[in-house]
Formats: sequence, structure tokens, C-alpha cells
Amino acid sequence: MTGTERILKWWQDRRLVRPSAKEPNFVDFTRALFRIAGVEGFEGGAESRRIERLIGEGEHYIFVVVDGMGTSLLEKAPVGGFLRSHVACEVQAVCPATTASALVTLATGEWPARHGS
Repeated sequence: MTGTERILKWWQDRRLVRPSAKEPNFVDFTRALFRIAGVEGFEGGAESRRIERLIGEGEHYIFVVVDGMGTSLLEKAPVGGFLRSHVACEVQAVCPATTASALVTLATGEWPARHGS
């Protein structure tokens, strides 16, 4: 089995999550934050607008990055604890799912293939 075939099988078996612009993702989240903050020029799709509505109106916002905090780690958090009880929706990571790619996406509102990191 080639490397490509192995990765395709992992996507099929859901051992890896295939990145998709059709699912709520980190780019949608970033663009929702940009629009809430009044940054112009960042149109978002339906998922971005949904995330924007989930965040809602506020006078101040606090955004915390927890590097490596995937849903598998969140599932290990205490039931009824702050993190698990405040999940509004799940978003897919960018691909590659590295800190560098995600932080540049956070700064630019673009997919890694666009920003090049």
C-alpha cells in the first residue's frame, strides 16, 4: 500500500479528519472573529456566520489559544467542568494542523495554502 493509499484509508476510516471548507473550521472561526472586531474585507460562508452568532454580542471579548487542545483531550476534561460545559461547536483544524499554520491563519484569516505557512 502506498503512502497516499494509506492516508486515503485513514480518511475513509475517520482515523484522520479530512480538511473541508464545508465543515465548521478554524478559518471560519477566525473570519467570524475578524467581522466581530470590525475588520473589513473578510466575507464568511454559512459556517462562519453561524460561529459569529454563537459568539454573540459583547462589549469585550477574550480569546485564549490552547495549543494542542483537540476534542480527544477535551473529552478527558471533567464532566460539568468549565471547558466541557462551554463548548458551543466543534471546528476542524487547518491542514497541516501545526501551531505555526494555525497562528498564521489566525493572523490572516486565510487557509495555509493561501498564506503559505
